[in-house]
Amino acid sequence: MRFHFQERPLDLFAALGYAVAVAVALLLLGTGNFIATILVLFVPGYVVVAALFPGSRPTGKREIDWLERIALSVGLSITVLPLLVLLLNFTPWGIHLATIIATITVFTLGVGSVAYWRRIRLPADYRLSLTIHVERRDWKEYTSLEKGLAVALVASVLVAAGTFIDVVSTLSSGKRFTEFYILGP
Repeated sequence: MRFHFQERPLDLFAALGYAVAVAVALLLLGTGNFIATILVLFVPGYVVVAALFPGSRPTGKREIDWLERIALSVGLSITVLPLLVLLLNFTPWGIHLATIIATITVFTLGVGSVAYWRRIRLPADYRLSLTIHVERRDWKEYTSLEKGLAVALVASVLVAAGTFIDVVSTLSSGKRFTEFYILGP
């Protein structure tokens, strides 16, 4: 299976669609705290990076690669969101969950539109692209070491997922913990 985009900015469509879907889920349904983490920590920074660096590496021009793009996305999200919330403090709506979600979504859609416009203006050869090839190999082609490592990886992912689910369910169930004090000598 081959996944490729360059003609159309599928990454921007995914980021903007994700922002709208999470905003709807949070505002209307009141659920989705875990999915909001990606909205807060990645998507706003990703559209800012896409607006600043719309293309791939054309000849003679410095652009960033995917690893730098992802790292900058997280850093810029952490930088931009406090500024947006600070601006909310000076509006009549104030700082509430609904206004924060709406501000993040409007910011993401606005900057994402600028990123889309900048990327579409580039020639198709200079637009950001990504190609992922996924091949399915037969299990018999692997060595016994590779098979063991694959089984260990799947087992560790399952244990990590189980631990994560247990921690999340414990936090949301409202269990109280004992407080222990030593007063005096």
